[in-house]
Amino acid sequence: MVERAGLTGLTFQALADTLGVSKQAILYWYPSKWELIADCGVPILRQEADALIGGRRRAYALKGSLSLVCTEQQMLKIFRITGLDKVFTIHDTVDEAVSARAVAS
Repeated sequence: MVERAGLTGLTFQALADTLGVSKQAILYWYPSKWELIADCGVPILRQEADALIGGRRRAYALKGSLSLVCTEQQMLKIFRITGLDKVFTIHDTVDEAVSARAVAS
């Protein structure tokens, strides 16, 4: 479902409809969307994290760097939950990322 609709499309009602259960049944076990993602979404997030880390390694091997720009609060929360905010510097805008790179050079 996340692969098809993205994180913003992951709603309790959409999940309930997909599974054929009531929204209340899901809320009983998962009072927040983030608890649900932490429990069920880890394999999907793992693949994405591995891709980002692989890109970072390739960039560093070529004496480059990898800057991330993220404006979605939900995605930023996932970076914090998974600890990737400690691996990557995450900027609010492309201009901020470019400026940070220019200062570091």
